[in-house]
Amino acid sequence: MSQSMLPFILFALVASLSPGPTNLLILAHGARLGVRASLLPILAACCTAATIVLLVGLGLGELLLRHPLAQQLMSWAGALWLSGLAWKMLRSAGAPLHAGTAQ
Repeated sequence: MSQSMLPFILFALVASLSPGPTNLLILAHGARLGVRASLLPILAACCTAATIVLLVGLGLGELLLRHPLAQQLMSWAGALWLSGLAWKMLRSAGAPLHAGTAQ
């Protein structure tokens, strides 16, 4: 293994073990529907991460550095999208659980 791959592999290991949003989503999905039903979301998450790394390696990162307005527009679009998801989650929240009461 070359030295240039070591930092990437260490980062990939830590990122795959950290409780980020993808890992938490797959954990919740698995707890609700089982391991077998979670295999497709796991595959999708792996393919998406690999695609992002590939696009950055092919020059998308450099392109965004050259065009900061495009980077800022992407950031705002992502913030709006996440805000919309948060709003949907807030609106669909179930009844609160009360500690110590029988269900």
